[in-house]
Amino acid sequence: MKNILKLSFVALIFFATPSLFGQDLILDGSVELGAGGTATVPPDWTLVQHTPDNCQSPPSPCPGPSYVINTTSPDGGRWIRFFRGGGWNERFGQFFCEPLVAGQTYTLEFWASHSDLNSSANASNTGIDFGFSVGLPGGTGAGAGNAGSVNLTNPEVWQLVSVTFVAAGNYDFLSFAKNTTDTQNACYIDGVSLVGTGSSGGGNPGTNGTLSVCPTDPAVNLFDQLGGTPDTGGTWTGPSPLGGGHLGTFDPGTDAAGVYTYEVTGTSPCVAGTPATATVTVSAGSADATITPAGPFCDNDAAVNLNAVDPGGNWSGTGITNVTAGTFDPSVAGAGSHTITYDITGGCSDTDTEVITVNASADATITAAGPFCATDAAVNLTAADPGGTWSGPGITDANLGTFDPATAGGGTHTITYEITG
Repeated sequence: MKNILKLSFVALIFFATPSLFGQDLILDGSVELGAGGTATVPPDWTLVQHTPDNCQSPPSPCPGPSYVINTTSPDGGRWIRFFRGGGWNERFGQFFCEPLVAGQTYTLEFWASHSDLNSSANASNTGIDFGFSVGLPGGTGAGAGNAGSVNLTNPEVWQLVSVTFVAAGNYDFLSFAKNTTDTQNACYIDGVSLVGTGSSGGGNPGTNGTLSVCPTDPAVNLFDQLGGTPDTGGTWTGPSPLGGGHLGTFDPGTDAAGVYTYEVTGTSPCVAGTPATATVTVSAGSADATITPAGPFCDNDAAVNLNAVDPGGNWSGTGITNVTAGTFDPSVAGAGSHTITYDITGGCSDTDTEVITVNASADATITAAGPFCATDAAVNLTAADPGGTWSGPGITDANLGTFDPATAGGGTHTITYEITG
């Protein structure tokens, strides 16, 4: 008999679910670093053309009160202000800590608004272009890769822009530009983030996975059960310490079930210190075919249903009359020792055997004796099977069955022979 452990890596069966990782490809998306002011962007950002401004509400170092938005950004602190005029466009953006992966899904989010200048024809109708490129974008607008735009129709009202897309190329630069030519009306951006399923900006742990194994199976690497394209070099934590480094070697015979977490942390130039994780979930099951001992029986006993630790298996052997219920009939089996087998099959299997003894039923039939005279000598009575006990008038030895007519006296006497055991 063997004990069975079923390890199921959410339904232990393999599947993987994509998830957005917690790290951001954008550095200083809140545009707060550096000294701020006019004709500048924060240190992690890049000027593409002309002179955007890095200011905050209420107006501080940025000049031109007509160009200032008086509504505080939901992201707080400073924002980036930019214009567009005839033949020029204040463009800016950021190189990523790692390029986008073509074919992977990403979500770009940012807060956007524009100023309210009544003399401007575009005060209630302007917008922002955004797009991606390899290196700085050419032309006079934003990058052409996965390009998009947002229309701004309510002055001094911040709106959250959220765009999910599949990267068309391995772009390494995101840029923004105003999409209407108007030197009097400014656009504003704050709280920029770019998060993807194919890259975490700080390490890719893959996606969650599951697996089913039995305790007699060979060791398995949990790293191979992760979905996606996880980075090597991570670490595993869980109910049991795993060997194999980033492979996370799991031994079904010794390691405990539970949730195992794979963690990778980004290194320069990506954001370091904030780990990204994926999990392999292991749940324990069992298949224990241990048979509950039964017998011995006599060959004239009634049929019984045998039992085992786990139900659902099949019974076999001499005397089994119902393979599902495990019905054992001693009269069918006959006298002797019979090997009974219980077998559980499925994802994890187990088999057990039990020897059941059936004894032949005893025959207490007494050999006829008498009649006797009161003066006759004592005699030992006999029966079909020995080993029983004798009783009744005239019995002077219960084991030998000695009957003494003189002791019994005249008359008809009932003698009993009983075999027990």
